[in-house]
Amino acid sequence: MPPSTTTSHYMDFVEPSDKLKDRVGGLPTLAPPALPWNPNDGKDYAFLMELWTDDKRLPVPSASCIQFYQCLEPGSNPLAIALPSGYTAPFEDMGVIKVHPDIREWSISYREVSDPNPLPEDMDRAPYFRSKLGGEDPTSFDFDGRKFLGFLKNNPVGFDFAGLSMAFYWKDDKIEVHLL
Repeated sequence: MPPSTTTSHYMDFVEPSDKLKDRVGGLPTLAPPALPWNPNDGKDYAFLMELWTDDKRLPVPSASCIQFYQCLEPGSNPLAIALPSGYTAPFEDMGVIKVHPDIREWSISYREVSDPNPLPEDMDRAPYFRSKLGGEDPTSFDFDGRKFLGFLKNNPVGFDFAGLSMAFYWKDDKIEVHLL
């Protein structure tokens, strides 16, 4: 019997396009429901990317999109903050959210690819460590019932997680982000 497969949506970062909703850089399209940091802590945070949800590629209940932010302060934790947004209100720039100075704007298109289930062991797993949504979790970590949503390879288009890659998961109505 042949191995089963799951569908992944591999990211391709392309020139900005109004036809593609998922994007990197600039400012968010939708207003976040709340700032995921304390605006009085004296630190600057920047918008990284916005991924729109749907039942096929990124199934997150009650969210229109997931927005990612990162602290800009030198030496700060490189872990991105992920915020599911159920809002539909357009973003209004009030100066609280910054444009990330290290990345330019990109749109994200997707290629549907079948990942083997389970993934190969050890180094044979390397081709599946790509920026993607869905499919098999390339990390092989057991995250206790968390649903794998996606994976961002380090420095896909100019933003960095201190030399690490980032995986994100859904559990208990929250997005969990882990650096690997």
